[in-house]
Amino acid sequence: MFSTAEFRAGLAMLSPLLPANTQRFLSQFYGVAGDPDPVTAMQVFITRHSLLRAWGEFQETRPLIVAPIYTGMPFEVGTDLADGAVAETIRGMRMAIAVNALGLPAAAVPVGTADGLPQVVQVIGPRYREDLCLDAAAALEEAFGIITPIDPT
Repeated sequence: MFSTAEFRAGLAMLSPLLPANTQRFLSQFYGVAGDPDPVTAMQVFITRHSLLRAWGEFQETRPLIVAPIYTGMPFEVGTDLADGAVAETIRGMRMAIAVNALGLPAAAVPVGTADGLPQVVQVIGPRYREDLCLDAAAALEEAFGIITPIDPT
C-alpha cells in the first residue's frame, strides 16, 4: 500500500508527461485528500479490507450493481479545476472512487441522453468477475443501442 506522499512522489516523476490541467487537478485532489499519518494509513488499510469483505458478502446475493458514476449535474469543461471544485467533484464521484479503491471490476455504459446531456451508469461486479460486468454492459448496449458520442462543440 502506498501512502499519499509516496504516490505524490511517483506522480511528480511522471508529471512532465501529464497535461497541465491533469497536474493541477491531481494537486488539488491530494490537497483535499491530505497525507495521513502512519496510524491513520493503517486504519484506512484495515477499513478497506473490512469494506471489501462486506461488499463481497453483499454481492453474493446481488452479483451486479448498477450505480451512477457522477451524482451531480454535468459541468462545463474546465470548471472542475476552479477553486473548491475538486472537492465537489470528489463528492459527486464517491461511488466510482469507492469502486476503484476496493479494486472492483466495473464497466461504464452510456444509456441515453436527457436534455442533450449524456446519461451513463456503471455496472459493478464482484472481485475477479469482469465477465459479469462485460456481459451486463453488452446487454445494456443491446437494450439502449450504441449511443453516438455527443459533439462537444
